[in-house]
Amino acid sequence: MTQLYTRRGFIAIASVGILSGTACRMTQKGKVISPGEATRVGSHQAGSEVFRPIVCAAAEELLSQAASKSYEKAALDINSNTYLPNKKRVCFFGVTNKTNEDIGDFKDQLTEIIDSTLASSDAVDTVTSKAVTPVLRKTGMAPDDLFIPKNMERLCMEMEIDRPFDCLIFATLTSGTTRDNLDSQKDYNLSLEMVDVRNPAGESRIKVSKTVQKEYNRTAKAKFQSWFK
Repeated sequence: MTQLYTRRGFIAIASVGILSGTACRMTQKGKVISPGEATRVGSHQAGSEVFRPIVCAAAEELLSQAASKSYEKAALDINSNTYLPNKKRVCFFGVTNKTNEDIGDFKDQLTEIIDSTLASSDAVDTVTSKAVTPVLRKTGMAPDDLFIPKNMERLCMEMEIDRPFDCLIFATLTSGTTRDNLDSQKDYNLSLEMVDVRNPAGESRIKVSKTVQKEYNRTAKAKFQSWFK
């Protein structure tokens, strides 16, 4: 009888332990990451550790070059007797993902980061794509169809604006994979391109690219070597 109670007690304790362990695994907790604190690195595909650096760097460099070109072609303001930058009126159409990964909600976040950077800059005048996209959908046109003059004229007529866009901005995310048996390295590249609608092959075309390389280590040897890099 004593042994029976002992076994029952052991089973009860073990059951409580299993249930407690299961409950702990099912419990999720969050933590706000402070500025400057290390963030998570994706184990199987790219995350903020890849996307945020390249998108911010590419947007800043694009605007820097755009500002430089606008001041090169500055116009003299007769009233103030000063030279004013020749800012381009631009429209950005979001990020095209050409990697072999599903980047999920990062696509919208990258688009918003670039759009916010453009909107806050003094180098260009921006037109929100939120106003343009419905018109493109209605007319059955794609953004690159606007390089055809009659299509741009139709867009302006539909939107009831008297000044067409000077430039279109496109963002493309690509990747390339190098495999070493079970281990691999992936190069993520974000390209930002600003193209003059009237002269797409001219000097006003600006294209910048930023790349981040990332290792994905599965073997013990590769994981060990990564600690000393």
